[in-house]
Order: sequence, then C-alpha cells, then structure tokens
Amino acid sequence: MQIASIPAELTEAGYDVYIYALGGVGGRGGSYRILDTATGKVLRDSIRAQSPTNLTSYVEVPANLGATANGAANLVFGAGNYLVFRGLTAAGITVEARTAAAGGGVGFSATPRAPINAIQLVSPAAEAVWEDVTMPGDWIVTSNSDDRSPASERVPNAIDNSVLTKYLNFGNDTDQAAPFVGPVGLTVKPSAGASVVTGLAFTSANDAPERDPAAYKLEGSNDGATFTLISEGPVGAFSARFIRQEIPFANTAAYTTYRLSIPNVANNATANSMQFAEVELLGIVVAPKFTAITHNADGSVTVQWKSGGTLQAAPSLAGPWQDVPEATSPYTFKPAETGPVLFGRIKK
Repeated sequence: MQIASIPAELTEAGYDVYIYALGGVGGRGGSYRILDTATGKVLRDSIRAQSPTNLTSYVEVPANLGATANGAANLVFGAGNYLVFRGLTAAGITVEARTAAAGGGVGFSATPRAPINAIQLVSPAAEAVWEDVTMPGDWIVTSNSDDRSPASERVPNAIDNSVLTKYLNFGNDTDQAAPFVGPVGLTVKPSAGASVVTGLAFTSANDAPERDPAAYKLEGSNDGATFTLISEGPVGAFSARFIRQEIPFANTAAYTTYRLSIPNVANNATANSMQFAEVELLGIVVAPKFTAITHNADGSVTVQWKSGGTLQAAPSLAGPWQDVPEATSPYTFKPAETGPVLFGRIKK
C-alpha cells in the first residue's frame, strides 16, 4: 500500500506510522515494513506480528524479541493487533505486508496472514523524533580492508536496514582465527547531509554471541580527514540473536561524516571476528535535503525538501545556479512558465 504526497507539516518534524492489523484468530501472522516509494529503499525493517485470540483492546506488537536460536526460521513474532514505525520523514512511503512461508523470517504458522485494517500517520512531540541518519546506499567503507570480511558480509550490510544480513570483520591481524584483534569498524557519510547524532543502535547478528560488539567509539568530521570524539563506552550484552539495543549520549555538534570503531567484542579470546546485523546513527538531520521528486503527467516536476534552505535551479550541473524566488516546499517546476530546468539543489 502506497501513501503519497505526505504534507511538509509531517515530513519536516518527523512522523510515526501506525498499522492496525490482524484479527481474532490466533496463530496467524506476517511481517510488515516501510519502504521509500521513490527509491525502493527499506526505511524501517520488518516488525514480525502474530495475532492473539479475540483481543478486546489495542495491544502494540513488540518489535525487539530477537530469535530463539540461529537463523531466520527461529525469529520471534510479537503478539498484538497494531504496529508502530517511528521517526519517518519521507514524503512517500510504501507499507509492505509480507506472508512468505513460515520459516523464512516473514510468515507465522502454516497459514501466514498479514492483513492491513487501517493506517494512521501521527506527528509525535518534536522532542520525541529520533531518526536513523544513514540509509542504504550511503557512502561507507570498512576500517581496514574488504578482504577482512566474507564477500556476502561486507560493510554495506551494516546500514542496509535488514537484520537478516550482517557486517563481519575478522579484525586487524592476518588470519581468520581467534583471538579477535581490534579495533575494527567503518566510516560513513550519510547522504542526508549534516546531522547531530545523539545515539547509536546495534542489532545483534544471527549467530556466535562471542562476536557481538562490547564497546564502541564514535567520531565525527566535516572534512573527512579530521575527526572529533563524540562518544565512547560499553555496549551491553545482547540477550539473544537479532536483538536491538539503543545507546543514548549527549552531543550538540553537527557532522557530515562519522567513524565508528569497535575495540572489543563479547569474548576477545574465543571470537575470530566482530559482527552485527545493523547499526543506526540516531539523531536529527540538520542539512536541507530533498525528500521527494515527483514527475507529473503534465510534464511538470514537484520537489519536496526539509530543514529549510533555498531552492536553486540550473540548466546544467556547471550552472549557472539561480535561486527560485519565494520557493517553499513543495514546489512545482512548470516548463511552460519557467523554461527547461534540468537540475535542482538546496542551498543551505
């Protein structure tokens, strides 16, 4: 199900998506996630839901239940009749309900069901908005060498918004055997632009608890060369596989590039590597950015953006760039009135 043209009043401040689902027949269920309609990228990974029997009130599906054992077939489905995806900012989203066979991580029981009864977009209190400033496709590099990761477990998996993939790094020694030698990590430049990050979230990977991160160091930079310490400290033990935990900290400085280091894992002596399914840099994007570009049937183009800034247009990337007078989001370029405009940007 697609929801388009979400108003700037919601996208500017961030909004939560409430999905009312399932029915009174117990033992049925499926998985729900949110995608960006324009790009197809996963904005929020799956919440796995199963239906209780004949509920008489509203119960939110818990989303952090992990797995009973290694593998997607053992993922736990939370019981309830509505789900909440928090901190969205996209101007167009696709709500995807999935019912693949049980055991594949998206269906529950032998008769999987994933109905959608109703959807609400809700604007929470401004202080409650806390978004992941990274997204799949952002520029990201490992801290040492791609060769220190298996081909299917390299660093882009760290921010692909899927807990069923993972980033694994064999460390800074020369073999693939224990003990683990750190630090290892990644450097990422979010395409959203400058942001103030005030928290991290890690999701444990599918197996080998000894490889879980046990400590972190996060640094920020605005030139990609000189980094400033933002926060460092322990990562608490994960109670199970596919468990997500948040680490809040104080920070008021905005950066465009982040470097994350993991100096130790849960058991350096027995682990041969470090791994996690997902990392999220939690905070607020402060740089202006486009949130949607829509090509209309009449040949016009509508753009939406957030965090202020000045809309500019040019016939080529080389310019000349000119401010679009009194343009506010959303703004529609009409070729009959404005002439051909091939490129647009937001100037801070």
